Amino acid sequence: MISLPRELDYRNGLMLHAIVRSVYPHDFASVDDFISFVPPDVTVHYGWIVLVIGTDETDPEYFQCLVSTPLALEEALCRSKDCLVHIVERYEPANILSTLIARVENSKGNTWIEIVDQLRTFMRWERG
Repeated sequence: MISLPRELDYRNGLMLHAIVRSVYPHDFASVDDFISFVPPDVTVHYGWIVLVIGTDETDPEYFQCLVSTPLALEEALCRSKDCLVHIVERYEPANILSTLIARVENSKGNTWIEIVDQLRTFMRWERG
C-alpha cells in the first residue's frame, strides 16, 4: 500500500489554501492610509479590518477581524459584543496586516468549510 503525504487531498490531489484577495481597514480610505497610520498611543488602540478570502477553487468571502491592544480591549468589547479579537501588544498597522495575512494564508484544508473553521477561530465570517 502506498502512503500519500498529508498535503495531498484524496479528492483532487492537493489541499486547498486560503488566499487573501483584498483588505479593507475600517475608517481608512485605503490600505496605504492604514499602513501609514500611527495612533497617539500604540499601546491603547483597536480597529476592525475586513479581509476578503478565498481559494483558487472558491469565490472569495468576507471576514471581519477586531484587532486590539490589551489596554484598549475593554472599550473595544463594549462597542462590539459579538466578536473575536486578535490581541496585539502594539497597534502597528503594517505588522498587524502581515501577521493576519500570514495566519490566513497558512490555513489549509480538504474543503472550503475546513478552512473557514480555522479562520473562524480569530475572525467573524460574513457568510454570503
